[in-house]
Amino acid sequence: FKSSLRHAPHRATKIRRVLAEPHYRWALMQGVAATTEHEHVVFPREYGTVIDVGANRGQFAVFALHRFPHAQLLCFEPLVEAHQKLTKLVGGDPRVRIEQCAIGSTDGSLRMNVAREDDSSSLLEPTALQLEAFPNTDSTSSIDVPIRTLDGVVDIETLIRPFLIKIDVQGFELEVIRGAQRLLEEDGDLLVECSFAELYAGQALADEVVATLLSQGYRLRGIFSLTKGLDGAPLQGDFFFSR
Repeated sequence: FKSSLRHAPHRATKIRRVLAEPHYRWALMQGVAATTEHEHVVFPREYGTVIDVGANRGQFAVFALHRFPHAQLLCFEPLVEAHQKLTKLVGGDPRVRIEQCAIGSTDGSLRMNVAREDDSSSLLEPTALQLEAFPNTDSTSSIDVPIRTLDGVVDIETLIRPFLIKIDVQGFELEVIRGAQRLLEEDGDLLVECSFAELYAGQALADEVVATLLSQGYRLRGIFSLTKGLDGAPLQGDFFFSR
């Protein structure tokens, strides 16, 4: 998991929580730390489906399988090594379906910047602020990845409702939302990592994401896991939306 230098105490708290839960501890032995910070999110209901956009190695997937034991889990991850780790970690669970692609507003392919810490890889260029606040997130290479829309890959007819969409895609969040117009008309909630400052060049900031979802009938219900920069200013948080 990524964190600014100001948040070493939070890393220690996370490690303690991971070690306390057998399901999380098993994943840690495979090199994956569950997103225990999401335990603080006040989810208002149980979900039939959890859609994990930006699944990386399975950090949120491990949390979701534990938190929502009766849900189906649909994961999207374009990077080869992360996809392989994700598949090894949770791919054998009958509740899980994994697709090796990025998610956006159109179908096609795009160039992805692969970060030294690959959970910070992005379809956008990292800014100086990103590199200052989150060391080791500089790009080391780039690759072409397939990109699809949620409306194109999620079968709405067979989707088990209600659903939760988690979006953590390093500045590409609004593009994911734009490609999910039909899906967002259904019975679901969203957990979206939103930024208050430009960490990736050209990204939509939190106010634009909030305004877009408000226009589609969603209200912001809470902000969790707020991260601050070296100067104490808020950088990003997990925004929870529901109708």
